[in-house]
Amino acid sequence: MYKQMAFAFIAFSLLASAVASAETLVDVNVISDSVCPCSTMTLNDFEITVENTGDAEETYALELLLPDDDWSGFIVPEVTVPAGGEKPASAFITPSCSVVPGTYVIGVSAVEKSTGTETIENFNIEIGKCRWVEITAGEYEACQEKATAFELRFFNAGENDEKISIASDTEWITFSETTFDISAGETEAVDVLATPPSDIEGTVDIEVSLESEISYAKNKAVFTVDVRKCYGTEFTVDPLRADLCPCETAKFTLNIRNSGLMEDQYTVRYGDQEDRIILESHAEGIVTLLIDVPCDKEAGDYHVPIEIDSNDPLVSSLTVGVYDSGYCYATTFDSEETEISLDVGQSYTFAVSLANKGRFNQLLELSLEGPEWAHLSDSAVPIKSGDTETLYLYVAPEYETAAGEYPVTLSTSAGTVESSIEFLITVNTDFVTGEGINASGEPEMEADIGIPTGEVTGMDVAADKPWSQIMMISVLAIGVVFILILRFVVMMK
Repeated sequence: MYKQMAFAFIAFSLLASAVASAETLVDVNVISDSVCPCSTMTLNDFEITVENTGDAEETYALELLLPDDDWSGFIVPEVTVPAGGEKPASAFITPSCSVVPGTYVIGVSAVEKSTGTETIENFNIEIGKCRWVEITAGEYEACQEKATAFELRFFNAGENDEKISIASDTEWITFSETTFDISAGETEAVDVLATPPSDIEGTVDIEVSLESEISYAKNKAVFTVDVRKCYGTEFTVDPLRADLCPCETAKFTLNIRNSGLMEDQYTVRYGDQEDRIILESHAEGIVTLLIDVPCDKEAGDYHVPIEIDSNDPLVSSLTVGVYDSGYCYATTFDSEETEISLDVGQSYTFAVSLANKGRFNQLLELSLEGPEWAHLSDSAVPIKSGDTETLYLYVAPEYETAAGEYPVTLSTSAGTVESSIEFLITVNTDFVTGEGINASGEPEMEADIGIPTGEVTGMDVAADKPWSQIMMISVLAIGVVFILILRFVVMMK
């Protein structure tokens, strides 16, 4: 049992000793946290102290952990610190000459040689703009084989005057000056001339670099040049195809975009028409194309050439589909009766239906060919597609109308499509017409009293024989009375 207790005591002692030896503190006291590129930080700028909080002397291996490989630095390789004591560690740090101003983290590593335990302490330093020239660049546009000028700006953000040289990695980029003096806090503008060759198109990254001829100051920046054609034409058409009927007008909307870098004039020619539009670079414009379809155009597809004349001309075409005229404008007439026999003085009204079998609502103008005593209820009638309207044809032959057959034609046309209906009116010339049929369908009685005019044949009436005139008037009067009595008797029946 005593042996087990002894082993436990020894193990506890070793563990306590290991824990005590692992208690290491590294302290960094930064006196001046700002430094210039290429400038060395020494003991005057920061102090590094290693403290041994254990109960036994310890030797520590020290190392500086720098932000980048092009930084340089030194720290004593190792220090031996008594138990409970501390020792300073000499060191210096030199930032890279090309380092960008800003805040950087530096580490100090202390490794106990007895146990291999590592302790790291980090601290920050500020790299100031002691000698620093900034480049302001952006995105630019240039067209092929044409010199385009823009501007780069250089700002001396450092504390000292500089003499700067600049260069680019691209052959077709030149500067108005490649070397210039720039005072602290001032800005220098340099003109850039870009002349891209014809085989380059699209976005190109250009690197411009600067370097001071009197200090370590250097910098670089990348700007982009969007290389395009000087003149470019793009267009869209809406719709791509139009289907319509003869006598209609097709409407197309042509959207033209100037994709070049120069202002350009666009002349649009189609058929015998022409329109012009002027567009700035990247601007868009609309040209409305109206194409009339002749009324006698046959059904089919027709391609209408379009020419867009500019410094970047284009040729295209539009498609116009033409329907058959019958499909577009078909109309039909119909009537229950097309022939009738009438006495002079009688009248009759035909009911005529007119159907619109075309694809459009139409205003149909009507034409009537026939004798003067034939009349139509309407001269024009609006009819929706698929609908039917009723018209009325009124005929009333006058007393002077000669006996015979009289054709009456009712017609209409839309586009090149014509439709018609024919009526045949047979006129009788009885002296008394008897019952007729008027426009309202009611019976009517009419008498025709014929009084001869002009020369009286078979009778010589002399101006110097008044008794002859009196006799003639008496005969006529008796005749009129007889006719009136006869008409009255007929009506009483």
